[in-house]
Amino acid sequence: MNVSIALAVALIAATTTTTASAEDPATARSAKLTRIENAYPDFSPDGTHLVFQSDRDGISHLYTMNSADGSGVRTLTHGAGADAGPHYSPDGSKIVYASEIEHRVEIYVIAANGGEPIQLTHFGADTSHPSWSPDGTRIVFCSNKDTPDRTIDWWDQHHEIYSMRADGSDVRRITDFRTVSTFPVYSPDGSRIAFRKVIRTPGFYDDKNLTLAQTNSEVFVMKSDGSSEINLSRSAAYDGWPAWSPDGKRIAFGSNRGMVTQLYVVDADGSHLMRLLDERGTEEDTRPDWSPDGSKIAFTRLVDGNIDIYVMSAPAARSD
Repeated sequence: MNVSIALAVALIAATTTTTASAEDPATARSAKLTRIENAYPDFSPDGTHLVFQSDRDGISHLYTMNSADGSGVRTLTHGAGADAGPHYSPDGSKIVYASEIEHRVEIYVIAANGGEPIQLTHFGADTSHPSWSPDGTRIVFCSNKDTPDRTIDWWDQHHEIYSMRADGSDVRRITDFRTVSTFPVYSPDGSRIAFRKVIRTPGFYDDKNLTLAQTNSEVFVMKSDGSSEINLSRSAAYDGWPAWSPDGKRIAFGSNRGMVTQLYVVDADGSHLMRLLDERGTEEDTRPDWSPDGSKIAFTRLVDGNIDIYVMSAPAARSD
């Protein structure tokens, strides 16, 4: 499938060259010093901007830029905590995100044009990956608020999926999977939630060494009340970062089933799986997000230790 790359965020890693001795010029080596991450792109509802996280200033903060060409980069947050996982509200007026303060992660909201952020959760736990309901009245997220002790085994820090009103009130627990469930996102009609869940079946997490693990990461869809879950990805690979197409018929996600993490699209019922890019280099593609008109997908690509944001043409909708 021919898919054109339309945009790469212009942030290039600095490099340096070590000085070799005159006796042995062959010992000269190039050493990369920086590892910059520009990640988790999210389109504004009108498609003109992307909000994303970047550690270009030494700590992860939120930025916005023009989606057409990556210009007009603007800093959105300036706090002491590391900010991550931003999502525009359906009306484009606010952005919800997670921020880490004193080793705990809480959810905040900020006006899309900047200003003072408002803390929505006060759980004293790891609470992250927030996204809005289509009508903007609720926010879905994941949290280990009921098992926040980091001294216990990772598996036993149950990250469940919750929702709350847009002002942080009326917190409701949606799942009771007693595992790690993350990246929840509502379908465009609000009736379903796509998410990633760790299950106790053999799988591999390490796409370099293919290390077999006793747990596996899969992409699921369930009703918004937590019932009727369906495993969409069904692979021993690490599958995650689900994103709904605007029409609610397809879900894009990242998977390392091809030995290198790439993007895939599957119908919302788990059928018609397809890989988006035919490139088979060392690049790793994750964290997709569809443009509001469904014509593009923004995503992050790992190349030579740096993570940058790209945009590609989305696959055409199926006619059958």
